[in-house]
Amino acid sequence: MDEFEITSNPQGPDAPRQPLPRWLAILGAASVVVLIAGLIAWVASRGQDESADSLTAGEQTTLPVPIDASTTITSTSTSTTASTTTAQVTEPVSTTTTIIPTTTTTTTTTTTTTTVPTTGPSGELWTVKSAYFDKAFVMERSVTEESLTAYDGRVEQSGLVVRCVAVVQAGQEGWSEWCAGPTQAARFIVLEGINPWLVEVGEAQGDITLSQLDPTWSLLANGCVEPVVTLISAANLGPAVTTGMICVGDEAFLVHSAVFLQSGPPDGGGLLLEHGPEGWNTSGGGTSFPCENAIDDGVDRCVSFGVKYEMFEAALPIPPLSVVPKVTDFVHVRDQTVIVRGWVDDEIDPTVLEAIVIEQLVDPDAEVVATVRRAERLGHGQVNLVVIEVPALDDSVRSTTWAIWISTFNDDELDPITRAIAWDTCARGLADSSTCV
Repeated sequence: MDEFEITSNPQGPDAPRQPLPRWLAILGAASVVVLIAGLIAWVASRGQDESADSLTAGEQTTLPVPIDASTTITSTSTSTTASTTTAQVTEPVSTTTTIIPTTTTTTTTTTTTTTVPTTGPSGELWTVKSAYFDKAFVMERSVTEESLTAYDGRVEQSGLVVRCVAVVQAGQEGWSEWCAGPTQAARFIVLEGINPWLVEVGEAQGDITLSQLDPTWSLLANGCVEPVVTLISAANLGPAVTTGMICVGDEAFLVHSAVFLQSGPPDGGGLLLEHGPEGWNTSGGGTSFPCENAIDDGVDRCVSFGVKYEMFEAALPIPPLSVVPKVTDFVHVRDQTVIVRGWVDDEIDPTVLEAIVIEQLVDPDAEVVATVRRAERLGHGQVNLVVIEVPALDDSVRSTTWAIWISTFNDDELDPITRAIAWDTCARGLADSSTCV
C-alpha cells in the first residue's frame, strides 16, 4: 500500500473516507500508524482468557517534543570522520531471550512486579520474544564495527510484518532499537558514550552500515549547530533511537523510533528540546504534538517552525553522509527557506523544483563550478534533498553550502520547499566562533 493513500474512517465503514492528516504521513503512516493499528486489533482479539504465563503488553511511553526552523543559529567548528566495516560471519551461535515489559499484577493479597531482562543480543543468531507477537523475532547478526554490533530480524503474524534492528555495545547491558515496516530504508543515530554512530538500514534484510563520527558532528542540513551527542543525550530516549531532527534558534525537535523488543515506546514519538541557562532540556512531546499548544509559554511554534498543525511536520530525516559534505570549520548557519520559496512561485513538481534551485545557485560558466549532490525520497519518502556547494574563491571563505529539502507530496496545499539551510565553510580555520580567519 502506498503510504500517501492511507485513509482514516472513524465514523464506520459506510461513512465517507477522509484523508489521513499529512503530519501522520510525514511521521510514517504506512509503517507506524497501520503497524500500531494492527497490533491493537490483534491484542484486542486475544480476549481476556489468556493463560497465566502468556505475555502482556507494557504501558506505552510518550515523550516530549521539537524546535523551530527559521532565523540564525550560532556557529562552531566541526570535524568528522567516518568508518564503515562489514563483519565476516563465523559459526552461528543461537541464544534466546524472552522480553517482558514492566507490568504489575495485583491480587487480593500480593503485588507482583515483572522487570525487563537486560541481557542483549549475542552470537550470530538471537531469538527474542516480543510482548506484542505470539511468534519470536529471529535476529541475525548483520555487521560489527569496533564495539558495536547490529542485529536484524522480523516477524510476521496475521499478515502484519515488522522489522526490528537492535544495536548492542560490547560490555554493556541492553541495546538500542529501531522497528518499522519490513522493507523500509532508514537512518538513525545511536550513542556510544560521546561517540555518535550513524546506522544506515537498507531495504534488504541484513543491509546495515555502521559509521562512527566525531563527537562534534552536527546535522547542519537539519539546521542544527549543536553536536548531535548533546541533543540526543538531553533527550534521554532510553532504548529508542533518533530518526529525525530539526533545529531552530534555541530549540530542537527530535523524532524517535518505535520499540517492540523491550519496554519502551511502541508507537515512537517526538520530543521538544529547549536551550536555557542550564543547557538543553526537554519541554514536552508524545505521539502527537500540535504546534499551536506545544508548550504553554506564549510562543507560537506553528510560526517559529513554519508548520501548520503538528511539530512532526517540521522534522527532517537524517541525511546520507554521501550527500552532506563533512565540514571542518563552518560559520553563519542560517535558515533560507523564505528566500528559496520565493524562487519557485507555484511550482510543485519535485523535479522542476530541483531544476529551478540549481539554476539559481549554479553558474555553469564560473571559474570553479558548484558541486551538486542529491538524495531522493528520504525518511518515509516525503522529501528529496539537494545539497549545492558554491565555491566562494575567497581567502577567508571557501564555499557556501545550501541544503534544500523538497517535498515529494506534489500537493499544492503544502509548501513545496520544506526547508532550506545554508552555511559558510572557512578556508583557513576559525578566528572565533562566527568568523573565518
